[in-house]
Amino acid sequence: MEWEHERVTPTSKHVLQYGDVRLSVYFGPDGNGQLWQYCTVSFGEHSDRTIEECCEEWPREAIAKARAVLDELEAKLDEEK
Repeated sequence: MEWEHERVTPTSKHVLQYGDVRLSVYFGPDGNGQLWQYCTVSFGEHSDRTIEECCEEWPREAIAKARAVLDELEAKLDEEK
């Protein structure tokens, strides 16, 4: 896996994308010279369940899915050491 460099006016951004995980590093827009680094995990799915079922079950399912993809990313990073 390699970081991609995206030139975004007025700053540039380094992005590492792995499945549903996106890591980004760039200089913040406030001009104070500090780096802004953040991580997003984004996924979704359609469901035939009721609203009540989704509200009850989805939080734990989403946490499990996020953990799984983060564990995969961590294993991949460990392989590349």
